[in-house]
Amino acid sequence: KNFLNGSLVNLQLLKTVMSQVVNICGQHEHQILVNPEEQLKLIDNFGSYQDKLIELKDLFNKIKSIKKQVDELVMDADTKEQRIDYLTYQLKEITDVNPQLSEEEELQNQEQKIIGMKDLISLCNYAENCFYGDEQSVIGSLEDLLKKIKQGLKHDPHLQEMMEKVEGTISDLEDAGKYFKDYFKSNSLDSDNLDYVINRLESFKKLKRKYGGSIELVIQKGEELQKELTLLQTSDKTIADLEKQKKQYLTQYHKLADEISKLRK
Repeated sequence: KNFLNGSLVNLQLLKTVMSQVVNICGQHEHQILVNPEEQLKLIDNFGSYQDKLIELKDLFNKIKSIKKQVDELVMDADTKEQRIDYLTYQLKEITDVNPQLSEEEELQNQEQKIIGMKDLISLCNYAENCFYGDEQSVIGSLEDLLKKIKQGLKHDPHLQEMMEKVEGTISDLEDAGKYFKDYFKSNSLDSDNLDYVINRLESFKKLKRKYGGSIELVIQKGEELQKELTLLQTSDKTIADLEKQKKQYLTQYHKLADEISKLRK
């Protein structure tokens, strides 16, 4: 059994690791020197072309990256069309709503205000019934009382002060009634706006359930969908451009590789 730092490993892994740690030097046995990779390292370390090796590696990675991009873009016509249709559908769901970052909070505030407005309108209706209701309204009852006081004045002039107080109370209550009427007119509930706010918030909830837990993630998803859709719709041109770029890199790569090969020799 082979153990490395207390963990069980296979023989191949043990050989790979230990070849960098222990070198057995016996008669006619120089283990590192018979390893082609180590031989190449020794030659490259002896030479003075490290910058060329770095440049060669960079070109290799660029060519590899382009190949990966081309492989991802190349697909059969049916698969490509299906993908475009799917991306278009998803993107339309987001763009139809067109959510904005700060809009959700503003809509929620409007919703709370509208809910509060219902209570305020209920107060106005109640106040109007109290002041002007057909049965037992406050102002109506006081006006009846005032009539009786005026009749009583014929018999007792001391009721004059009380009559003036009742008249003042009626005037104050009429002012209060006018206030609530005006308040109702200026804050009447806009049912259309209420429907808009509720429907808008519901559409936000659907998008968040499907494309992320926040409007920020939904917007980000929309940008990603648009980017992939544009890439697919222009994939033929993109592939041609990438292949042209890869060809240029390959030319540079082979030229530089030849130079390094000569330097190694």
